[in-house]
Amino acid sequence: MALESLKGFQIFDDEDITQTRGTDVGVTDYLFDIPVGAVAGLSQAVKGLLQLGAMPIDYLGNTDLLTGIDNIFDKITPETDTAVGDITAILTQFAVPYGAALKIAGGISKLKGLSTATKLTAPGMTRASQGMELAKRAGYYGSIGGITDFAVSTPGDLGTLSDVVGLTEETDFEGLSGKERAAETIKGKLKFGAEGTVVGGGITLLPAAASVGFRYGIIPAAKTVGYVGGKALNVIDYPLTGAINAIVGKNEKSIIQSAVSKSGALAEKAGDKLGLSGDWRHVPVGGGMIDQIKRGLVRIGDQFSTNRGVGPEIRNLQVQADQALAGKEKTLKTFATRIQDIQEDIIKNYKIKFDDGDSLLSLQIEANKVRDILKAPSSQSDELIKGLNKGTDKVVEKELVTNIKEFKKIIDAAENEYRFLTADINFPNGAALDFGLYSTRRFAAFNNKNFKFNPLLEDKAVNWFRTAIKNKEPGFETSLKNARDAAERVIANKNLKGVERSTALKAEVTKQVDLLANNKMLNLKQLAISSNIKPNSLFFSVGKSLGMPKDIVKEKGLPDAMKKLLSVEKGRTVGELTEAGVKVTKDVETFNPLIAGLDVVLNQSRQLHNKKIFDSMVREGLDTVDRPGIIFDAAAVERRGLDVSRNLSRIDNIGRKADLDDFSLTSELFDGRFFAAPEVANALVGMKEVTASLYGLPGYKSMMSLKAGAQISKTILSPMTQVRNFTTASFFPLASGLIGGKIGFKDAWRLTGDDIFSGAKTDLEKIARIENKIKNGVIDQNINVQEMRRVLENAKDGKISFQKMMNTKIMQKLTDVYQGADNFWKIYTDNFYQGALKTAFGNPETLIKGSKGYTKFMANIDDWYQTVAGQRFIKMDPLTGVEKTPLQALEEASAYLVTNTIPTYSKVPLIIENIRNLPLGNFVAFPAEILRTTSNIISIGARELTSTNPFIRQMGARRLVGVSTVLGGIGFTVQKGAQYMTGVDEEMMDAFQNSFAPPYQKNSTLVPVSAPDENGNFKYYNFSYSNPYDSLVAPVNAILSTYTEGKLKKDNVSSIVMDSLFGGAIDPNKRKGAITEFLTPFISESIGTERAFDVTVRGGKTSEGKQIYFPQDDPSVIIANSLKHVFGGLTPGAVTSATRIWDGATGRFTDYGTQRDGLDEIVALMSGVRVEDAKPLSSMPFILTSFNSDKKNMRSKFARKAYSARTSPEEKLGAYVQYTLENFDSQNKLYLTLKNAETLGVSKTKLRRILEERLTETESKLLLKGIFKPPSYSENAFKSIEKRLKKEDPFAGIRIGNENDTVMDIYSDLRKDLKKYKLGGSTDSLNDTIDSILSPDVEEVRDLKSDLAAPTGTLITETQAVLPVDPRKDVAVSPQVTNTGGQVMANATLGSRYLGGIDYNRMNTAQKADYVDKVFKV
Repeated sequence: MALESLKGFQIFDDEDITQTRGTDVGVTDYLFDIPVGAVAGLSQAVKGLLQLGAMPIDYLGNTDLLTGIDNIFDKITPETDTAVGDITAILTQFAVPYGAALKIAGGISKLKGLSTATKLTAPGMTRASQGMELAKRAGYYGSIGGITDFAVSTPGDLGTLSDVVGLTEETDFEGLSGKERAAETIKGKLKFGAEGTVVGGGITLLPAAASVGFRYGIIPAAKTVGYVGGKALNVIDYPLTGAINAIVGKNEKSIIQSAVSKSGALAEKAGDKLGLSGDWRHVPVGGGMIDQIKRGLVRIGDQFSTNRGVGPEIRNLQVQADQALAGKEKTLKTFATRIQDIQEDIIKNYKIKFDDGDSLLSLQIEANKVRDILKAPSSQSDELIKGLNKGTDKVVEKELVTNIKEFKKIIDAAENEYRFLTADINFPNGAALDFGLYSTRRFAAFNNKNFKFNPLLEDKAVNWFRTAIKNKEPGFETSLKNARDAAERVIANKNLKGVERSTALKAEVTKQVDLLANNKMLNLKQLAISSNIKPNSLFFSVGKSLGMPKDIVKEKGLPDAMKKLLSVEKGRTVGELTEAGVKVTKDVETFNPLIAGLDVVLNQSRQLHNKKIFDSMVREGLDTVDRPGIIFDAAAVERRGLDVSRNLSRIDNIGRKADLDDFSLTSELFDGRFFAAPEVANALVGMKEVTASLYGLPGYKSMMSLKAGAQISKTILSPMTQVRNFTTASFFPLASGLIGGKIGFKDAWRLTGDDIFSGAKTDLEKIARIENKIKNGVIDQNINVQEMRRVLENAKDGKISFQKMMNTKIMQKLTDVYQGADNFWKIYTDNFYQGALKTAFGNPETLIKGSKGYTKFMANIDDWYQTVAGQRFIKMDPLTGVEKTPLQALEEASAYLVTNTIPTYSKVPLIIENIRNLPLGNFVAFPAEILRTTSNIISIGARELTSTNPFIRQMGARRLVGVSTVLGGIGFTVQKGAQYMTGVDEEMMDAFQNSFAPPYQKNSTLVPVSAPDENGNFKYYNFSYSNPYDSLVAPVNAILSTYTEGKLKKDNVSSIVMDSLFGGAIDPNKRKGAITEFLTPFISESIGTERAFDVTVRGGKTSEGKQIYFPQDDPSVIIANSLKHVFGGLTPGAVTSATRIWDGATGRFTDYGTQRDGLDEIVALMSGVRVEDAKPLSSMPFILTSFNSDKKNMRSKFARKAYSARTSPEEKLGAYVQYTLENFDSQNKLYLTLKNAETLGVSKTKLRRILEERLTETESKLLLKGIFKPPSYSENAFKSIEKRLKKEDPFAGIRIGNENDTVMDIYSDLRKDLKKYKLGGSTDSLNDTIDSILSPDVEEVRDLKSDLAAPTGTLITETQAVLPVDPRKDVAVSPQVTNTGGQVMANATLGSRYLGGIDYNRMNTAQKADYVDKVFKV
């Protein structure tokens, strides 16, 4: 699999095959290469065994038997010509000996118990025992695999996995012989054995034979896969399938299946001894602290688990209920949209513009006719349909009638089921409404701040209140008295008497009654348009405001005056319309029957689904003697020895706290008999995530709206992202190896297109298929769309809200297109899986219940769930109460694979839902789902290899091929091929990424697309944007790149390790380490809220330091710049793309002084791939500006310590050491940047020219030569301190002056010693050098303190001197001078009397440093 083969890579026609070895390879070559590979593999295995005997002889006797063995096998081992041959050879080399080792181990009496495997579907197998069985298998076969790998491996012919990925270096045996060759051979075999043990035992159900084949066969093969078209996929699929068949076998049993299906009890015994087995969640009576810690760990794990602590079966029940509701909603919306669109077309006569009042009125009249049709019995609906305006086109008329009837059919079916199931139940808070009742309670003004109240009807409403007050109607008994009291207070101030007073009082009472009536009417209007109350609750609240008891409101409804007030808008009464020349017989109420119908069905269905799912939870989750569970009745509590008071909660109590509807609470789950752990009980009833309460904080909804708004603008409103969303999603089926086969793209394309853009005719069959796929969770689960919708729904009542914008037709359509890109690939994947499962199990549509085929099919499904899905198959449909059909079972199995191998929003864990509600991260669910699904792809693939069904094993092998491809294979191939074609080799690309690429591209996979010019300029694109799995690839790149970069800088091992893991966590301009890279999507500020923090928390600066406004700016400027910055983050991607194209076309410069390429920008818009420019020479001015800025900052930091009267000599010396190290690091980075520029082709002459424009000539020369320039210091600054101190305190001035003289001497000597120190090394090495310079090298100097004579002169005790700060000086002096124990030295000099005869001026740097440390210590 030589990389040179990539030079021949090309896109091929039907007759061509990718050139992989420099020769033409056809389909027949693949087929004939399989037996050749088998022979080669066996030959290599024998060679490996012979090496075992030769190694000790060569090592001890320095003979050369190994070389002789190599020569013999080079002659007799046939060569393979294809990737398939390579894979076959490698698997044969390891799998056959592995199988033999298993038989030998199984024959040893002491190992027989360990080698016995139990089927996962065996009776009595609980989930816990299944898990331990898998662990047992992994432990046993990992050990056997490690031994086998050591025995049959052939180092030198085959590299280990660590060699392949670059973590270790493959040994070159060229020129080695005798003892040296034997030693390296032993090392190589040990690496094989170690990897076989670790990987074999670490990946569940994937022991050595499979893992080795995967590592050494599939990964290299996958690396030859490139970007090819649909026809190419079919060509690849044929030999791939043939190879996989040969590897996994076509019969019920094969070597792979036998190997992967067994394991030992080593892990099980270790787990028992370590206390790792058992039920950690449910602490028994008397459980101690350890048990509580275990329980705490389980609860933490729940936050990160897709199943949220309730197990896969019950979590699936919950998700199924939501998905069934979503499917029904989609179907209703489809019909409703068709009805509305057709009616609009008819009313506006197919004109594009639609905003005149007459058309809107006509449309409302037609909508009210639809309401009457939906309310009427089916026997009367046909007659009412005749009254519709159906236009003149018969096809259009048929479409309108069909959609109305289908819509009504769903409403009637939901109502009939609901009435049947709730007939004998008395609901305390009211049942779900049917359509007829709903239409009398759902008024147009409810939750509608745009409702136009009719003044005429407002007057009538006021009259109603006036009459109610005067007649003292229920609820208004005291209102008249209150009006009289108010009138009395007014009249009392007028000093009236007799008739005059009576007349005035009567008039004032009338006035107060009118005022009270008007106020009540205004309060009613405000209550009605409130947007945070459910319509049914709002209906009763309005009734209460009218003084009507709930039972009366429920029975009689609202008064007519109020009904009209809340439903008939301005200009819509009969009188107003007649006066306007419109013929109507009744008021035209504002009412949308389609939305009302949708609300009714969803409300009824939600209650029905909840009730059924809760009932199913008891059936599937109850803890019994035969099956452990998470729900406990009294018998289970007693049997398990659980403590109800400590660690269990009554589920009915939790259910009532969760605000469930009355019908749901009639489930037996809430009858008071059942208990669960508190966190499980909360998960069962669907309690909201903890962070949801944050939306109640002031301003929080607006902040989260900014987050969602920015995400919308950069995704849905970005044409480039829309295109990229489609192309990158193609990696999802590829990751599971779903290429080629008999499944094409046509069906997925048509179904997706019909879902987004419905045709002229309603296709009921396609609508049903779409609903079924939504119900199974296959489509409409786009991670980004669903995350934005959840945030917007929670933040809809904030001061800033984008909810209304998202509900517009254009935004709904753009959202559908964005989600459709995801749906397309999921439909394709689902079709592929269904086809594969039909091949494995048979066609379910031809089976007859009760037949042998039917029974066998369902048994296979049950076994598949146990083996592959790792959970029980629930035979009963929880929503219908009947047994699932074979077709339904197969569709659910396919959906399981889709939702667990492709990012799906319903699968995100609770921790991600909580983070979603924080102003952190951008689309946090996506990288979390990539991690989950990638892990699943590997584990599902491994489980599939254990199946007795050869077709399922083929799917497992396909899956492992696919995942290796997306996790490096494709990126590696594309990058290497591009490097070969453009001449931008790996060294040049590393040079660019290390020094010139933006920080966010440091760990990306960059692909060159043009050759470099004389200035090192070339074009490239970021392949990481095209690979959705980059969140997993980038951390690996971070480790490898940091290692390389650290080696270049000669950093020590600990620095390299820390940088490779945590780099960039503090310094955003530094390359991110693996952990930083992985966590960034979860903990970084979101796009929208980051800008809000810039103008508030960070005081007008971005996180990179860019100034938005200055504190001294005028308030109007600050406000304007802040708003511009915040809302700039909401600029739609379409506007950004258009601006970039315009800039490229007109030649406008960017803020960085570069020009865009208009053609590149158009390509980016159309393809989703942005070609970028690498311009190292053009980047140098910015790099040098940053370099100079760093120098200034380092100088200021040093000055604060060195030129302060408060700091001790040791602190001044330490400040200079740090100053030196920081300067070295800065110069070193610039030096490496210059070297990288040369690597890219920039000449030294050009670099010197640009350096001398911004640096001194000396500085430029030293940098180009790689010589370190130690930083200077200011002698004047030191003397200035001494001068000012002497004015305030002469003795202190003398002492500080002497100290500073000593410090400056050490500074000067250290600069001299480092003057020719070379750049290119590590900061740690320089630090060691400085330490050696400053450390005394003779014992006498180390003991200098004991030889010091007591200083002469008078010791004066005095208070600290307070010194004024000279504002004219650059460096401030501290207002206090530090003394030593209340004493200062007077007349102190540096004469030899202090040094026991040693002349200070003849000391070396180390001796002077030691002198400072001992004499001037404070």
